[in-house]
Amino acid sequence: MEVKSNIRQAVILAAGEREDFDKPATFLEIEGTTIIERLIRILKDKEINRIIIIVGYKSYYFENLNIKDVELIYSDRFKWTGTMHSLVLAENYIDEDFLLIEGNLIFEEKAIDYLLESKSRNCLVLVNESGSGDEGLVETRAGTVFRISKDMHQLGKIDGEFIGLSSISIENYRHMLIDFKLSKNPYLHYEYVLMNVKDKEKMIS
Repeated sequence: MEVKSNIRQAVILAAGEREDFDKPATFLEIEGTTIIERLIRILKDKEINRIIIIVGYKSYYFENLNIKDVELIYSDRFKWTGTMHSLVLAENYIDEDFLLIEGNLIFEEKAIDYLLESKSRNCLVLVNESGSGDEGLVETRAGTVFRISKDMHQLGKIDGEFIGLSSISIENYRHMLIDFKLSKNPYLHYEYVLMNVKDKEKMIS
């Protein structure tokens, strides 16, 4: 499928540690490859050739990937910070709109097409609620994201679950950087920072 988009850059968040696994979760095998290798292939097939991966836990796995045009950024505080801290580390590398992807995701390729084809430069991919107990639930109003929370009691209604796949405009990213630098919580996750700045740049789903 031919996709027309100005997005040519992606940031993959893959610094965290999962207690269930003895290696980064993104290196779990799927269909004869790994999650991360599949993800990079999908991105390159969509002509997204500037790929940044934020790494931390057992980062040597990523060093052995041997894939061209992939920039690794190391987080030495991944145990004591949230995903927004990881995203801040890419500040000097991001200079245009980009895709933001959580590195342990398995999704259909058409989810990337949806983001690249969206008329909005700020867009989240939502799916039906999974019931996993750790999902980011989403309430929308008038076609835009109103609130994201893991606590269903904070939402007026549940319109879907955010899976960790989004497109972010460079302007919105800069708003997020400012908001986070004013925060005193190093464990803050990026989706909540997005909500803090949502009135500056509308997020659609």
